[in-house]
Amino acid sequence: MNLAPMLVATFAAAATACHTIQPVRRPAEFIPAQRPPMLWVTHESGEVMVLTNARVDGEHVVGTWAGLQEEVRVPLSQARLVEARQFNAKKTAILGGVLGVTGATVAYLVIKATGKATPCYNPEPGGPNPHQCN
Repeated sequence: MNLAPMLVATFAAAATACHTIQPVRRPAEFIPAQRPPMLWVTHESGEVMVLTNARVDGEHVVGTWAGLQEEVRVPLSQARLVEARQFNAKKTAILGGVLGVTGATVAYLVIKATGKATPCYNPEPGGPNPHQCN
């Protein structure tokens, strides 16, 4: 049984499931504290800018506009929405459940395929066959 594809899929899910792009509630506090590598800023005009190296300067979000490689200053009062990649507790809990079920399934399949799990054991020397249940 080739478990490599299942392991690759599991690790790919683990790498992405714990974080999602979510709205930032208080950008003036969040940005300096978390220093996100990328911010998605939706201007009140509807234009979305992806900023790297973002920082807060007074009442502005300042960063490099990823598409143009230009530094831009966006007044926080004109930002309709600021988003960043953040920890997602719900998805992490779901991932934990999926990994638990996956691990149990793999263990079951390995035991079933190899027949190397024995439910009974008798530690007494000369006793009944330790692989035989009474």
